Amino acid sequence: MIEPDFRGKGWIVGYGNPGRQDDGLGPEAIRKLREWNLPDVFLEDCYCLNLEDAQTAKDYDFWIFIDAAISEDEPFRLTVVLPQDETSFSTHILRPETLLAICQKFFGTSPRSYLLTLRGYEFEFEEGLTEKAQLNLQKALDYLRTLFHKSIEKQIIATNATAQKSKDD
Repeated sequence: MIEPDFRGKGWIVGYGNPGRQDDGLGPEAIRKLREWNLPDVFLEDCYCLNLEDAQTAKDYDFWIFIDAAISEDEPFRLTVVLPQDETSFSTHILRPETLLAICQKFFGTSPRSYLLTLRGYEFEFEEGLTEKAQLNLQKALDYLRTLFHKSIEKQIIATNATAQKSKDD
């Protein structure tokens, strides 16, 4: 697993269709993350990513995209997302890499970005996550909590070092 940098202002988007069982993992993750009261982190749930999200990206230091996957490693995987320009005939399926490329091209910036894919099992037209998907979500959230704590510790250390340097000067 990677060790991401969640310092600064963040945007976390969980996307998917809650009416398709485990495809609702992204929105459910956001529902649970709202209970954490993360400072300087904007949380959003939606059915899919939109072109307009590129304009939102320019205002943040980091992004976390959360989505379900039917063929992903269990229970989840966190990867770095890099801008990748791709031509598509549909805006209905917009990938995080493409969104970042649009942000970079039109706004001159691309925040540190990560994709958290959660293993899902059932994607039928039915509401509610499967039991296995719920367990995967909990494991992923436990992991994210640890990463956020590490990022906060790094921020405190950096702030203290800067304050000490200023004091010594």
